[in-house]
Amino acid sequence: MKVNIACFTGNRVQRLPFIFEEMNTESTLIKNKLEYEIKRAIAKGYTHFISTMQLGIAMWAAEIVLRIKEFYPEITLEAILPYENQASHWTENQRDRYFHILSECNYVGYASIHYIPSCNDLANKYIVDKSSLLIAIYDENDKEAMTAVDYAKLKGLELVLIDISSIIKKSVD
Repeated sequence: MKVNIACFTGNRVQRLPFIFEEMNTESTLIKNKLEYEIKRAIAKGYTHFISTMQLGIAMWAAEIVLRIKEFYPEITLEAILPYENQASHWTENQRDRYFHILSECNYVGYASIHYIPSCNDLANKYIVDKSSLLIAIYDENDKEAMTAVDYAKLKGLELVLIDISSIIKKSVD
């Protein structure tokens, strides 16, 4: 494990309480928390970040890393896609956003060239195996995120675990 590598996991956008409505208080709070945790990781010496670029938390984290890179030029972003055509069924706007992020990454790789049932697990295994910190914003009902969190616990990674409901509760209070 390298002490300067962090990765992300969390709910996909379709598993978030507000689905695809990104311009709301809840998604803003989640993105603010992600940015806070990324900056905390940078302050602790993390300089390389890895995302699976799935719609939702992973893609938002990648966007934040790229945005703050202007202020932290030493940081790098790696995208490990579950499979090559991950975005093939997304909307045009989602694909444009996705490919823009990929064009700004320092490295792009694939867990599998073609879709196979285990490709998401392979991508999550890769990012956890390569990292020493996992930043997770999720709920316990998201099986895929929980699989990554459980694997990271097993591998002894430093964990930043944030339950989505705790963020959303703040927006109601």
